[in-house]
Amino acid sequence: MIKKKVDKISSKSLILFLIVSILGTSFLIGCDIEKEENLIDKLYKNKTEYVGDNSKVGNIISNLKFEKGYEYKSMKISSDEKPYSLILNFELSQKEDLTTDKITSQSAILFSLIDNLDEIVYVPVNSNAEGILPVDRNYIDSFTTSVIGMTTKELGKSKGKFKELVEFYEEYIRKDKVLIP
Repeated sequence: MIKKKVDKISSKSLILFLIVSILGTSFLIGCDIEKEENLIDKLYKNKTEYVGDNSKVGNIISNLKFEKGYEYKSMKISSDEKPYSLILNFELSQKEDLTTDKITSQSAILFSLIDNLDEIVYVPVNSNAEGILPVDRNYIDSFTTSVIGMTTKELGKSKGKFKELVEFYEEYIRKDKVLIP
């Protein structure tokens, strides 16, 4: 009689353990999937019509991934008169130069999420780097149109189109398949 009670308790404990294990595993797997979607969600929820919305623009920049050797330091917004600009200051490693191929993906994302942004100016702030690098919307639009078939404004119109842009860069640019014009 006592053995039957112990067996019932053991089987109940085993069933409870299995249920908790399955739920825990499902939760952990769900967290990984959510992390992948989170970057697109974080970026797209900060989409704005105006470069002057420094809170949203700052949130977009803080969620961008920049190339190794490019350490983002600060931003300045120039929205008093056209061209509306975003000035991004970077510290470059000693081996790095400021080049268009290293900032094209971030530029395309910024132009697709900030409707009235005309130009992004990348500025090295350390003494070992030279020059500034201005990138305008038309330049990036010519690139996105040639490889994705849409301008940055079109890519920013919906989360689905924006996701295409981010996935394109994750697939090609991050794997050193540079397709810069």
